[in-house]
Amino acid sequence: MLAMLGALSIVQATIPAASITPLDVPSEIARTAPSGVESFQLVVSPEGAIVACHVRVIGRGAVEDGPNCKRLLKLKAIPASDQDGQPIHGMVEIKVVWQMYRTGQVPSVPVPVADTALYLQTRQFPSGVAEGAHASLQLVVGADGKVEACQISRSSGHKGLDDAACQSVMASGVEPLKDKAGVAIRAVQNSYVGFEVQP
Repeated sequence: MLAMLGALSIVQATIPAASITPLDVPSEIARTAPSGVESFQLVVSPEGAIVACHVRVIGRGAVEDGPNCKRLLKLKAIPASDQDGQPIHGMVEIKVVWQMYRTGQVPSVPVPVADTALYLQTRQFPSGVAEGAHASLQLVVGADGKVEACQISRSSGHKGLDDAACQSVMASGVEPLKDKAGVAIRAVQNSYVGFEVQP
């Protein structure tokens, strides 16, 4: 049964901020553009081990970054738990922004982030809700891509919009998380839903 959670709580995997050191964008990636964003999606096992590292450059697609993935795979994480409180695979997302100057690359510190998954249209924003409102979601997604449960981790500022965000992803499904071998797994995932006024 699909559920939008209230009292129950989904918990996403986390990595202690103190254990994440600055990452250097490889020169073969940085030379492709004067600035950009390298995104790391780390898969965390129910035991807290990082078992996969998927890398892409925003606007470009998947890339290889062996040195940074090797460092990140050594970290220990706090595992995720599903709507029943059971340990489950989870994910931690880290983005590194680079900007090239005459003197070379400016080091950047990676921070956990979530991407915008989709935008929903509304006739108008509810009173008190600013334009550009968004909702951050935590989802339990099966290996088949079906969303088992949805929880608001950051509200848009209006319950109606939050409910619409959960209903949308639960109806459409989500691409499942994959392990190092590319096999789909049941996991907690982050999703980010924005809202815009219908033209």
